[in-house]
Amino acid sequence: VDPQPTTPNAGADEILCNVTSFTLKGNTPTVGAGIWTEVSTFGATFTDATLPNAQANNLLPGNTYTFRWTITASANCAPKTDEVSITINPATVGGTTDGATTVCAGNSNGQINLTGQIGTILRWERSTDGTNWLPIATTASSISYTNLITTTHYRAVIQSGNCAVEFSTVTIITVNIGAVGANAGADKAICNANSITLAGNNPGTNTGIWTLTSAQTGVSFEDATLFNTKVIGLVGGETYTFLWTISGLPPCPASSDAVVITNLTEITNNSIDVTSTTLCTGQTITITGSNPTGGNGTYSYIWQNSIDGNTWTTINGQAGINLNVTVARSLSYRRITNSGNCSATSTALNIIALPPIGNNVISSDQTICVGNTIALITGSQPIGGDAANYTYGWEQSIDNGATWVFVPNATDKDYLPQGITQTTLLRRLVSSGSCTGSLQHASNNIKITVNPNARAVITYTNDTGCFPFVLNATNVKATIFTDRNATYNWYADNVAIGTGTNFPGYTIATANTNVTIKLVTTSSFGCLPDETTHVFSTRQTVIPAFTQDKVNGCGPLDVAFRNTSNVTAGITFRWDFGNGTTSNAINPGVIRFLPDPTGEDKEYTITLEATSPCGILTSTSTVLVRANPMSVFSPNRTSGCAPFTVQFSNTSPGNDNVYFYDFGDGTTLTTREKKTVSHTYQTLAVQDFVVKMIATNECSTSESQYSLRVSPNTITPEMVVNSNQLSGCA
Repeated sequence: VDPQPTTPNAGADEILCNVTSFTLKGNTPTVGAGIWTEVSTFGATFTDATLPNAQANNLLPGNTYTFRWTITASANCAPKTDEVSITINPATVGGTTDGATTVCAGNSNGQINLTGQIGTILRWERSTDGTNWLPIATTASSISYTNLITTTHYRAVIQSGNCAVEFSTVTIITVNIGAVGANAGADKAICNANSITLAGNNPGTNTGIWTLTSAQTGVSFEDATLFNTKVIGLVGGETYTFLWTISGLPPCPASSDAVVITNLTEITNNSIDVTSTTLCTGQTITITGSNPTGGNGTYSYIWQNSIDGNTWTTINGQAGINLNVTVARSLSYRRITNSGNCSATSTALNIIALPPIGNNVISSDQTICVGNTIALITGSQPIGGDAANYTYGWEQSIDNGATWVFVPNATDKDYLPQGITQTTLLRRLVSSGSCTGSLQHASNNIKITVNPNARAVITYTNDTGCFPFVLNATNVKATIFTDRNATYNWYADNVAIGTGTNFPGYTIATANTNVTIKLVTTSSFGCLPDETTHVFSTRQTVIPAFTQDKVNGCGPLDVAFRNTSNVTAGITFRWDFGNGTTSNAINPGVIRFLPDPTGEDKEYTITLEATSPCGILTSTSTVLVRANPMSVFSPNRTSGCAPFTVQFSNTSPGNDNVYFYDFGDGTTLTTREKKTVSHTYQTLAVQDFVVKMIATNECSTSESQYSLRVSPNTITPEMVVNSNQLSGCA
């Protein structure tokens, strides 16, 4: 028996950097001899391929070599091999970056690209001083920058496999600070001026210059390079735009800002007017002002009044184009209009005030029942207004003066009301001259108290119930009208049952019965009584019942059911057929009942449940399902000697079967009882008997059998000789 060659171990896989040879690390064989071969076919050579530590030569960076160490013993044993993987990475080259440029602080964007690198980009780095570098988390071959505010250096970090890390060339983005932000000053409005001093910001070390961009002629600067220079040659009605430009280092753009100087024209068309200058004291009027022109087109107003036309007082809270004022005495009014730096005053308007209307009194209060006649209401002779001409109107209110309604065709000094059906306030309105509309005078109010008739209202929670239906004060209530009702009288089918605001109670004792409850009320003011009725009812009693077309039979048994309950409308029915089947249909149709799988007769109980608002009632019946017979019997023994008596036990399921025994010896037995049957076998020779039991009912027949072996009890010797052989010669 030859020994197996030593199991080879080619050594661990290795990754090297930029080498051309490598000393292999195979194990030394104790049985057999080893040899190295290249599996990867890149053309490597060996100094001595039989040495475990042979040197592999002619290796090229960028390749992964696979070397196999094979140990071979005798020719009868298969050689064994192991392989090792040697990866040669090329040397790292940092590569070259591009994109160096000069930009303006806060307004730059660009891209730096890396080319010529060998190895993997580990990251990018940036520095603001070229010495201290911060990492940038990207491994892309290009990097973008946006809105730099200081000069920044960029480089990439490269590594080829496990070779040394190298840096790319450095790209510098030089950042120049932009020009000082120009501020030409706030826009300004002046009124018809010839010159103005501009107010730009100081440019410091930068340079600045003013220009006119609105293109007017005849305008000049005293020194356009001064931030606070003076401009002359302005004309009223013109809007001037001056641009202040500050320039800094390239490539940063210049900064500019414009100021708008609006030279307004003087205000004109400032007049006021009113529809009438003779007015009623207390009258609110609107003095209409014209739409002015000139200024900046936006106007503010001041209104003033004067007793003598010389001394003027400003009216607080009045700053509109028109003046709304309540006349209290004779006064003069004027309007001052301002727009930008411009102002103008209107001519005065004189207003004469008439005295207010007085002595407007009517009489007097009255109390009636609804539908009764009201007496004439008389009014006094008024004074004030123009003292000569008076106009009358009448108003009424049914909500105690909260709102008033004008009475049509009531224009006389006195008034006879018609058709008032509830308590009402009345008053008279008097107008004269300018004292009209809101300045007319309203008299004192008089009250026509209209007492109401009685009112009867029944409310209820439920007007239908199950007998005995107890009607009580919780269910039936009278609406209480304390403002009109004196008494409350209750009736059931016109029979008095009690008095008072609370329902006295009544019980409807029978099913399917209606009772009319009536409430009669009387007036606390002696006015007309009132009555109302409502019908309360009891529900009809539900008696669940049903019929079925079969009560028993052989299974599976289909039975048709029909609901014969006295009421079906509004009733919820639930059938339970005792076989796991239920139904909520009024008539469930045909239901199948299965026989008992054990062979026993099975009785199912059917329940019909009727649910109404008055409760749940049930009706039941049964269905008997006869099972197919199953012949099950057993002998107490199956072999023996004659006379051989056997006890047969009948364990067949079911209770109403006929059992027929065939004992196999020509003897039979028919019985309805399941008691044990005894039979004795006689035989003169060993004999097999087949015993059968047949179970029969109206559904089917079932048969089972046993084989019995019976032997004779004794063997009687007997010899018989033919007569012609009883004697003979020797």
